[in-house]
Amino acid sequence: MQADDKRSLKPADALKRRSRGWLVISIGLIAVGAVAVALPVVAGLATTLLIGWLLVLAAFAHFVITFEPQRLGSRIWHALVAVLYGLVGTYLLLHPAAGLMSLTLLFAVMLIAAAIFRVAAYLRLRHLRGAGWLLLDALLSVVLGLLIGSQYPQSSEWAVGMLIGVSILANGLSGLMFSLAARRYAESLDEPGHSASL
Repeated sequence: MQADDKRSLKPADALKRRSRGWLVISIGLIAVGAVAVALPVVAGLATTLLIGWLLVLAAFAHFVITFEPQRLGSRIWHALVAVLYGLVGTYLLLHPAAGLMSLTLLFAVMLIAAAIFRVAAYLRLRHLRGAGWLLLDALLSVVLGLLIGSQYPQSSEWAVGMLIGVSILANGLSGLMFSLAARRYAESLDEPGHSASL
């Protein structure tokens, strides 16, 4: 009976139902992002612990793969990766503060490296409209990377948590805008003779 109800659901009603789910998730992301921005040290330590657990789980997965039928070289490779992931993950779990400092330095290096790639992309695409945004993105990445690096290790108190928080907050805000636009579009479908677009 429920399957028949789902099949008979109008597109507008289905879109409204989904937009409500997106709205709830988006508000949750905004709340989490705001907390992370307000408490960057807590967010940074939580991120460090999460990465540590993910590495431990990845180490276990690679360890299991070593027992599958395969060439000796592949088996040795998976075993080495399992050991590396296990050691790094365990270190992050046992020493989250020191791990956060390492992640901060890694973030700074990654931002500068990403800026170099964006400049290269801009040089290839500079004849296209809007390519200047790549250069602006590269400039902001370099400034942020140098700022984090110049204030290291003090920057470990805010950099990772702040960046994670801003990213989550941005995702939540974009999801909120999308869900509201989807809801408006669904409501417009109910209006006779009216066509709308997102």
